[in-house]
Amino acid sequence: MINSADILNAGILVVDDNKTDVSLIERMLRSAGYTSVESTTDPKRVCELYREHRYGLILLDLQMPCMDGFQVMEGLKEIEGNGYLPVLVTTAEPGHKLHALKTGAKDFVSKPLDMAELLARVHNILEVRLLHIEAKNSSRVLAEAVKELEASREVIRLKSLKERQKSERELALHVREEERARISREVHDELGQSLTAVKMDLAWLAGRLPQRNTEMLTRIRSTGQLADSIIQSIRRISTELRPAILDLGLAAAVEWQVQEFHARSGIQCKVRLLIREVVTSNASTALFRIFQETLTNVARHASATRVEVVLQKERNRLALLVRDNGLGFDQADPALSKSLGLLGMRERAAVLGGEVNISSAPGKGTTVTAWIPLLSPEESIAVANT
Repeated sequence: MINSADILNAGILVVDDNKTDVSLIERMLRSAGYTSVESTTDPKRVCELYREHRYGLILLDLQMPCMDGFQVMEGLKEIEGNGYLPVLVTTAEPGHKLHALKTGAKDFVSKPLDMAELLARVHNILEVRLLHIEAKNSSRVLAEAVKELEASREVIRLKSLKERQKSERELALHVREEERARISREVHDELGQSLTAVKMDLAWLAGRLPQRNTEMLTRIRSTGQLADSIIQSIRRISTELRPAILDLGLAAAVEWQVQEFHARSGIQCKVRLLIREVVTSNASTALFRIFQETLTNVARHASATRVEVVLQKERNRLALLVRDNGLGFDQADPALSKSLGLLGMRERAAVLGGEVNISSAPGKGTTVTAWIPLLSPEESIAVANT
């Protein structure tokens, strides 16, 4: 919003080779309330002064001996380019008026000067100049606001895309685990029941064969043992696909897995289960898979004799710690970044908003810490009711 003070405080430069006219115009402008009035009788200095002060108005005489006003305006146009040229020309030649306007002047006043007319035209040009600056600033502010809005929209779009990708990965992980559970049940039920029926039929045949038919009985017993072995394999595969004990809670599954690990590897395990409550299936399944992969790495690479396992709830997240006293490794080894097992562990946690951290050094064992955020009580109730 332009006010009178803005206009009166705008800088004015008076350019005329006639010192008497310059003095008269300066006194007249100051008496009208203009506070910043300067003058020069040397037209060659105008461009230099304008670069330094950027006056709100240049009151320019067109008829000067060493350099006329048209040449001065050409120099000013080079400074401003296509910008607003705040020039009010004074001239005694009527033919110069139109040429001055075409050259870039905003208005003209005829000599001899009418002071009332001069003040009115000075006021008008300064007002238009300030309006031009205000509009330019407003356009800049608007452009910056639009740019910020576009940037915020891009951030929102990327955030939305990231959240959608996370949801898709979480859904894919959930579907994969559901499919593993379905296959586990089918393998256990269908194949297990069929092989049990085969064993019963073999036993029926063995009971009806004459005892002297030793070769046939031996073949039947061998087939029965093979069926037992296959049933054990089916149970193992079914358990690896989806341990049924997970339905009793993560703590129970971790305890069972530690027992299985000790039985297979002989490595001593110390377990602290500081949470017994049943948590959402996605979180418990993901953390259990991370735990299984960690124990597999210990068995394969660590040459450890002792493993410590801690499962606990930390505020709103489920946390797991697995520490061994094995060989350890150099974390700067580039091969680690390509390890599918470690990448899989980190991906499982990241999909649910969690994290897996690994700390190790040669000869100092390895510590794996993993955490996954838990649902709020309201969300847990909703999940339980689905």
